[in-house]
Amino acid sequence: MRSPGVGTLFVDHFCEVARDTGLRNIDPDWDQYQMLEDADRLIIWVVELDDEVVGYCCCVLVEHLHNSGQMQLVNDSLFVKPTVRRSGVGNLLMRAAEDTAAEYHADMVWHAPAHSRLDRIMAGRDDYRATFTCYMKKA
Repeated sequence: MRSPGVGTLFVDHFCEVARDTGLRNIDPDWDQYQMLEDADRLIIWVVELDDEVVGYCCCVLVEHLHNSGQMQLVNDSLFVKPTVRRSGVGNLLMRAAEDTAAEYHADMVWHAPAHSRLDRIMAGRDDYRATFTCYMKKA
């Protein structure tokens, strides 16, 4: 996530989707990312076009706390550079995540911001169903 190409998109992603950019700055917990990577729980896919990183998808493999033995691959972030959107990059990243979930016999979990393009995509898919609505009260 800290590599130059991904790191730049990481900041672009934050600037585009962060609902509270005036209240908080981007401050990734790199130690936590490293811990997940060391435990083989952090899974990241990157798409490059002409040696430029144009998209990434980051997921975390977790065991469901309420259902022993149930694995989930939970999406942490998905971002495609605006200039290459609608070119299939996002679909490629989503398929990579789904294929990896299948390899681990894990449920695929997507966190889609309300009214986002990802939310609309997921709502239109027959193989997914909405399971939770999440609300956040700022500290």
